[in-house]
Parts: sequence; structure tokens; C-alpha cells
Amino acid sequence: MKITVFFKLLIRVFLMGFTGAMLSITVFLTAFSVKQVPTTLLWQATLLALLSALVSLIYYSNREFSKQELFQRKMIHFPCTLGVWLGGAYHFRWFSFTNFKYVTFFIVELVLVYLLIMISFCFISHSQAKRLNQKLTEYQTKRSGDLDECH
Repeated sequence: MKITVFFKLLIRVFLMGFTGAMLSITVFLTAFSVKQVPTTLLWQATLLALLSALVSLIYYSNREFSKQELFQRKMIHFPCTLGVWLGGAYHFRWFSFTNFKYVTFFIVELVLVYLLIMISFCFISHSQAKRLNQKLTEYQTKRSGDLDECH
């Protein structure tokens, strides 16, 4: 994967993660009736979205991964991403980790946002593959037409 393509992907992951974080924070604060939000929370979420996007460096390679290698990276990526957000929540003291309800709610939100982002990337990849295959078919059709004219 070219480095420029990968950086575009990192930016996309960051933006999706940040959006998911803002939605999750909104739901969390609403669910637990928090009326005021410190602006530092927004900066903290931005930092954690950036760090979790950097975890995606695990997918950077100059070669294609086998299905097994890709699966292994996914199995590493998820706990690392979870660790970034849980570690950040602990470090920034977003809530008490002794409150089982808060921790469970937070983890469920993380899993849902992670799944939504992964599903989004599956749809994006599928549509890109479909578009590339369409262009390849058009190219092959045009090329075979050009070859027929030569004979």
C-alpha cells in the first residue's frame, strides 16, 4: 500500500473514530444525566481518536496480507483500540472504574462504534472493488475491440 493512500486511510479512520466518539459521549452523558460537559473532554476525545487511528498502522504494509495475516492483525487491532479508549478514560478520569454500570456501558459503546467503523470500511472496500472491476471490464472490452480492428 502506498504511503499516501495509507495516510488518507488514517485520516478517514480518525474522522470516523472521532465522529463515533462524539456520538458515544453524547449518548453516555445523556444516559447518565450529565448536564455540563467540560471542553477538555472534547480535546481528550480528539487525542484518543488520533491515537486509536494510529493503532491502524498495524495494517500498513508494502505487500498484500493473506487472509490469516489480516485476521491476526484484526485480532490485535481491536484489543489495542479498546486499550487506547479504556486507558484514556481511566487516565482522564471520565468515570469511576469501580462503577460496573459505567464501565459496561462504555465498553458496549466502544464495541458498537468499532463494529460500525469496520462495517463501513467493508462497504467502502466492496464498492471500490466493484468500481475497479467495472473499469477493468470496460478496459478489456475496449482493448479487445481495438485488437479486432487491427486484424
